[in-house]
Amino acid sequence: MDVRIWKEVMNQLGVCFVVQVHLSDSFMDKSELQKLKAELELRAQRELDSKLEEVNVYLMEQARARERLDRVRDANEAELRKEFDKMRNELLVSRCYANVFTRDAPIV
Repeated sequence: MDVRIWKEVMNQLGVCFVVQVHLSDSFMDKSELQKLKAELELRAQRELDSKLEEVNVYLMEQARARERLDRVRDANEAELRKEFDKMRNELLVSRCYANVFTRDAPIV
């Protein structure tokens, strides 16, 4: 988990703890308490949604970067294979010519 997210979660838990301590030390109407609880839950949900959106954006960026790297790797691999095949064919042709010329040469 990202350190920033962890700190934010801990901060939110701290806020909730302070509210609980404050509420335990003072008297509140039940409807006020429920309203405060609903507001805190809504705020926490919004912040969580925001963090999840950040994570999704980051993961999408990473996926796009990975796809670019894969395309570059595939293109490089194809180019290397093409060069290898060309060099292999050139070597085979030169070997064939070498065999032809050495067979016709007089044996000394």
